[in-house]
Amino acid sequence: MKNYARCIYRCCGKEVDTIPGSGAAGGVGAALMAFLDARLQPGISLVLEAIQYTQHLKYAALAIVGEGKLDSQSLNGKAPVGAAKVAQMMGVPVIAIAGYIDDQLDLNELRQCGIEACFSVVNGPCDLPTTLSQGENNLIRLGENLAGYFRAILS
Repeated sequence: MKNYARCIYRCCGKEVDTIPGSGAAGGVGAALMAFLDARLQPGISLVLEAIQYTQHLKYAALAIVGEGKLDSQSLNGKAPVGAAKVAQMMGVPVIAIAGYIDDQLDLNELRQCGIEACFSVVNGPCDLPTTLSQGENNLIRLGENLAGYFRAILS
């Protein structure tokens, strides 16, 4: 990436190697900025704006985000955390549902990102084919459990 950035600098006079995200997708971000004067923007920002997320949050008592695998990488710019941070700024509590929750995930860091609690769709250890074949039943069971939980705390 350093050589690529030097070539861009020699060609266009633009320093792209210090810009976060410029190396993503093999340097496509750097090329777009250098040759087309593009500006990089996190994808989640564009999506949340397109779906008018903040408008929906105005009427929300709770936001639910989902992730296939909730782990330390989730804290670094993945969509569910981006959505949770916006909800947190608007005072809307957030829970996460994930296919798998890494036991090394720092729950305090997750809470700082706006996710108050996380729930796994999977009951316990099992292989991927089994997990996928039981996906619908697992989601139904989790939904019923969450509904029961919310009924209990709200009554």
